[in-house]
Amino acid sequence: MSIVPITLPPLRDRTSDIPLLVNYFLRKYQKGKTPIRVEPEVMEQLKTFSWPGNVRELANIIQQMVVFCRRNTISLNDLPPQLFLTEGKERKEEKGKVQLIKMVSDLEKKWIVTKLEEADWNQEKAARLLGITRKMLGNRISKYNIKPKRNHR
Repeated sequence: MSIVPITLPPLRDRTSDIPLLVNYFLRKYQKGKTPIRVEPEVMEQLKTFSWPGNVRELANIIQQMVVFCRRNTISLNDLPPQLFLTEGKERKEEKGKVQLIKMVSDLEKKWIVTKLEEADWNQEKAARLLGITRKMLGNRISKYNIKPKRNHR
């Protein structure tokens, strides 16, 4: 039984709360003394998502980004792919403009595939060619669902 019912609108209707919540969850989940910061583009992207899971979903995403961020700054590359989708479909491009994030993702995927092929799909070697860790390469392979061509062993 509730004495005073409190009605709270969904997070998608309270985008001004997102920066406050993000900062709260960053402090909650970060390890170490150096604070983790979020690039402004990331904060803007977080505001565009519909957040069907509300605050709990935002907390999970922030925790995931804290775990996988490479430095003490969370960039667009650290965001999970679902944050770039709206209701299961890619967001509409504005009057023929190509979305920068999609262009960068496509370019990154092509570059990774090129280096994997160059390294004969040896992920350790490809990671060295890309200048990233093997774990980071594995995360990108999963993110882009990259698989060797059929004629490869």
